[in-house]
Amino acid sequence: MKGLKFGMLTIIMVLVLASCRKEEEIYDGVALYHEGGATVSIYEMDGKDYHLLSGHIVGDFLMSSDKEWVLDEDVNVENGGHLTIQPGTKIYGSIIGVSYIAVQQGGKITANGTEESPIVLTSFNSLKQTEEAGDWGGIIINGFAPVDSHIEECVLKRNTGVFGGENATDNSGSIRNVIIEYAGKTGNTKCKANALSLYGVGSGTIIENITTRYGHLDGIEQIGGTVDLTNASEN
Repeated sequence: MKGLKFGMLTIIMVLVLASCRKEEEIYDGVALYHEGGATVSIYEMDGKDYHLLSGHIVGDFLMSSDKEWVLDEDVNVENGGHLTIQPGTKIYGSIIGVSYIAVQQGGKITANGTEESPIVLTSFNSLKQTEEAGDWGGIIINGFAPVDSHIEECVLKRNTGVFGGENATDNSGSIRNVIIEYAGKTGNTKCKANALSLYGVGSGTIIENITTRYGHLDGIEQIGGTVDLTNASEN
């Protein structure tokens, strides 16, 4: 009985300690934590830690510049979710599956780099210098702004979200001074992914100083919407 009590006390202490770790746990040697509804796995490669982001962002999530990030297949910013990316942040698109960031209707992204510290989204293969066009999917923004006609929903690995509506001034956030490389991976022959896809995006959204390069398909594709691309650039 004394041994049983000691064992129960040990379990309680472990649970208390675990509760103080921001929902972090150790699973098969990989550290996991949860933020804003999404999941982050931390693993080491060549002596460096990488933060693998996956799942559905339903609250606030920050991708900070002091970490290197990998998109673990698709990352969806849902209605009410807000993804913020700090200037100078580097993000790698996974080459497994079709990795992309999809901002759904009602979701927001704030990715405001600077000329001195742009945000860079590139291929995970660039770490081994084997990157190619179409290594990963890109960024997709779905807004509530009008589209000219009914557009069939795009399907990559799965449905990337509906778009279009009657709110011409819809605001999906802002993307400034961002470099997108080696994007354009497709999940089937009927649909394409671009470096930056703007579907029914409203005029409240800001797109400025975007550089797309080494992509498989279009740099910036716009379907309907009212977003101003005057200050957007495409290489």
